[in-house]
This record gives sequence, structure tokens and C-alpha cells, in this order.
Amino acid sequence: IELKIEHLVSKEEYDQGLAVLRDAMAANPNHHHFKTLEAQLLFYKGDLDGARAKFDDCVRSGTANSETYRARALFLQHTGDHETAVNQYSQALETDSENASIYVGRGEALLMTRRSNQAVEDLDKALAINGHPEHGDNSALIIRALHLRAMALEVDGNTAGALQDYALILELVAAEKTKVLRTMKDLAAESSKDERQFYFFEAHMKSGLLCTKRRDFAGA
Repeated sequence: IELKIEHLVSKEEYDQGLAVLRDAMAANPNHHHFKTLEAQLLFYKGDLDGARAKFDDCVRSGTANSETYRARALFLQHTGDHETAVNQYSQALETDSENASIYVGRGEALLMTRRSNQAVEDLDKALAINGHPEHGDNSALIIRALHLRAMALEVDGNTAGALQDYALILELVAAEKTKVLRTMKDLAAESSKDERQFYFFEAHMKSGLLCTKRRDFAGA
């Protein structure tokens, strides 16, 4: 069910996703994760009032878990309520204290509420949990954490620390680009036509002219 809904969301077919979800909820009305997912789908659809009501219902009914609080925090950040978002991330961490993405989210919310020192602490924790970039972890979450930490350090007047994080981001992006190019080259080697297409993409990637349309929301 969740994979089917994820596929529909990727195509921005939110009404169909909600229909599939509500059929599943009718068969299993006590599934707490479905209630959180319904709130998220309403949020993605742009029904902010509906999403807020569903998130509030999850909390009132006692079915909220760390994912509910994290999703609700993301929703609150979108609406500009960063202070309450900090509280929701804190609630999520009470039962999921090793989740790097929650620390990144709270770090961002803290930064938006002008608590840059606390933001740096949370982002340090996220980076410690998710692996050190110098050890080769090139995930989008690492890049996002480094970017937020660089901004927080900049606010604190720590220019040297901010520049160091920005440099790490450039290294990670370059490493990701190299891996993508290598994969493309391996795939393109199957035919001369594909190989010509690969060199077209390679030239554009190296010149910085090729960009992706999609963005990773949790992500960077």
C-alpha cells in the first residue's frame, strides 16, 4: 500500500493516493501510521487546514509516534511556525533519539528562531549519527546538515568554521557527480549511440549547465 502511495505521490497524484489510503484505512482503521500518512498527503496536496486537523487529531487521539511528530514539525515549518516545530522535533526525539534527520530538522527550526548555537549542537549530532563526510558518506542529509551548520556558524561569526563546511559540501557534491558520471559511462558503453549521449551529458555536467528538476525534500 505504502509503495503504491509513494509512487502516486512521485507523480503528484495526491487525490488518487488519498483514495488508495482511505480504502486501506477502512479495512484497518486502527493503523496509526495511516493517519499520519493521510495528514502528509493533505499537506502535499496543499490542503493546509485539512492537514493541520489530521495532525492535531493524531496527537489528541494518542496515536502519534516519532514519525507523526517529525511530519507535523515539517508541516509547521512550512507554515512558518518554527517555534512549535522545535517542540515537535523534541517530541519525536524522545522515542527516536538516534534519528539524524530529526536533528537536522530541529537544527533548521532553531536556526530560524535565531538560536544558532543550539542549531550547531543539533547539526553536530546529526553528522555524528549519519557518518563523517571525510569517511565517504555522501548522502543528501549530510550535505543539508553541513549547509545548515555553515549558515549557523556564519551567524555566530565563526567564518572559518563556515568556510570549512562549505568546502566539505563542494567535495561531497564533486564526489557524487563523479559517481554519477561513472555509472552513466558504464551504462552508455552498451551501444555507441548511448555513448555519444553520455559524452553530451558529461560535457553539460562539467560545465554546470545540467540541473535536476526534482528536489529531495528530506533531503538537502
